[in-house]
Amino acid sequence: MEINKFKKFTETYGEECGVEYHGEYHGRGFHEGIAVTAESIYGIAKFVSEMEKNDIDLGSWNHQDQLGYGHIFSWNKSQFQEVAA
Repeated sequence: MEINKFKKFTETYGEECGVEYHGEYHGRGFHEGIAVTAESIYGIAKFVSEMEKNDIDLGSWNHQDQLGYGHIFSWNKSQFQEVAA
């Protein structure tokens, strides 16, 4: 999946799930990914379900962390295609 298409998908479907696009994320254990933030585990689960319904085959997230009151969920950057502008 192209990163910009994932961003557009998140902007379209994320609001009803409490999910927002975060972008590149460098997490613990040298994780490098593309991430979203979510208000709750329920919200990210609902978001992943929407991804599956829309044939987005990223699966569940590869990395997560807590950001104060919210959570960040990230997929390995290698699962995405970068597209030159």
